[in-house]
Amino acid sequence: MEMKMLYEKPKAEDYVSLRLRSGMGNKDLKRSRKAITNSLFTVSLYDKEKLIGFGRIVGDGGITYVVSDIMVDENYRRKGFADQIMKELNNYFEKILLKIVIYV
Repeated sequence: MEMKMLYEKPKAEDYVSLRLRSGMGNKDLKRSRKAITNSLFTVSLYDKEKLIGFGRIVGDGGITYVVSDIMVDENYRRKGFADQIMKELNNYFEKILLKIVIYV
């Protein structure tokens, strides 16, 4: 395995493929592209060039934030990857909360 974690948005095709491989079900490609584009923060976990884990935060950027689409390819489960993704999402929240405290 050659793992890398990126904080950039994956291709919609890779996102839909991972949904299927993780048991999350299929989604329309065009709508998925829009959803990914409009995400506030994403964590993408790759084995070489294959997207094998993903999580994102959606919301309005001011009051409401929602953790969404935490998924790991079924062939990579039970290795702590979902925990790593959640840790990165939590780090994002900590940075956002720190900014709110400083600027309020």
